[in-house]
Amino acid sequence: KFIIIYSDGPMGSSLLCSLLEQYGYLNLPFRKFFLKEYVMGTKKLNDKAIQYKFLETINWLSKPKQLGGTSVSDRDSRPRIIRANKPSDKEIYDFLSFKPKNLDALLTHCFLFGNKFIKYKSNYLPVRGFIIQEVSKINNNSESSTYSYIEKLSSLDNFSCYVMNRPFKEWVSSLLSQQDSRLNAQSKNRTVSIEKLFKRWKTLQQIIPYKNIFTIDINSIFLPNTKNVNKFIAESLSIPLINIKYFSN
Repeated sequence: KFIIIYSDGPMGSSLLCSLLEQYGYLNLPFRKFFLKEYVMGTKKLNDKAIQYKFLETINWLSKPKQLGGTSVSDRDSRPRIIRANKPSDKEIYDFLSFKPKNLDALLTHCFLFGNKFIKYKSNYLPVRGFIIQEVSKINNNSESSTYSYIEKLSSLDNFSCYVMNRPFKEWVSSLLSQQDSRLNAQSKNRTVSIEKLFKRWKTLQQIIPYKNIFTIDINSIFLPNTKNVNKFIAESLSIPLINIKYFSN
């Protein structure tokens, strides 16, 4: 089972991932590995692009990095640590030699391989499924292309799609705050088009009514609403509800 979390900017997707992990879904730091291209058929399953992207990420994580945190400033204040071990030449060869029969098999192969080398979180097996954080590509593609992709993605067997959402004022304030934290004293003044940002946010709103798509508002994840969203997730995935003690007030 694959859980797609589709979001654009600061929508709280990492919070939802943490909750889904409690249900046995594997949450690993692999992003932007051409899922859209595979789903839409513009990449062939045997082109190995996704395998090389996973290897690139593992190599990047094997070097000391500042990652995680509740904000950009929090992340930058953390010590640099190594988060992955490097695979051997034989392990890489076997990984690249895999010939997938379908997209499910290819994704499963890549995530289980990545799970073997991630060292900063528990390596647990078996898993119920895999979490895929899909980043919006609205700026690089037409709106119709985005809609077609989400529609096809949500119709695939073994895939469940959650779209993260939050009110525009909250979203744009958080987004601009992230950008401000990356500026330094030498940075030139930058202008921001609120109109363009609103259009970007509006595109996400138009995806939400699609069939088989579940919407999660960021505010529903916070206490005292967490118990309700936990129940919603269990019902939407047709799995037994887990009563997690941390949800208590």
